[in-house]
Amino acid sequence: DAISRMAGLVQDLLLLSSIDAGSWTLHPSQINVDTLLITLYEKFEMICKKKSVILQLRMPEQCLPPLVSDEDRLNQVLSIFLDNAISYSSEHSSVILSASVKKGHLAIHIIDHGIGISEEDRPFIFDRFYRCDKSRTKKGHYGLGLSVAKELVSLLNGRISVSDTPGGGCTFTIVLPYGRT
Repeated sequence: DAISRMAGLVQDLLLLSSIDAGSWTLHPSQINVDTLLITLYEKFEMICKKKSVILQLRMPEQCLPPLVSDEDRLNQVLSIFLDNAISYSSEHSSVILSASVKKGHLAIHIIDHGIGISEEDRPFIFDRFYRCDKSRTKKGHYGLGLSVAKELVSLLNGRISVSDTPGGGCTFTIVLPYGRT
């Protein structure tokens, strides 16, 4: 509803303002990455069912090693990407949440088969208030989510990349170093 959308907007603006002011502090702890991803999957599974989008969770057979980071902020980042992926996916398409470990880094992928991002929009998607969807048909998306995610990932000493999903859509990848945040 309108009140919760406005509250989310104010929360995003306050967060960005505190990051800009350099007053943001992280609260690192040891994170069980498997549990984090399963919890996120369960949180978004019902949202996907209501929208007739298939949510898949793909993790290695071996447990992922624990990560020292700010769990609340990492959860927030992944929630932003999952929310976007689901919002911009068509019925009966799939959204995939996956993770892997390579060379001392954790890589988390959010893969959708939605509308994708044009080459002309791509350089600007992490800018504040930038929206690819100029028609304003996606209520609740104010163009702040990806900029919040970028700032938080940077604070977590990570990086974000975006690529085309084969067959259409977008793949966002968050790479975080193992070690202290």
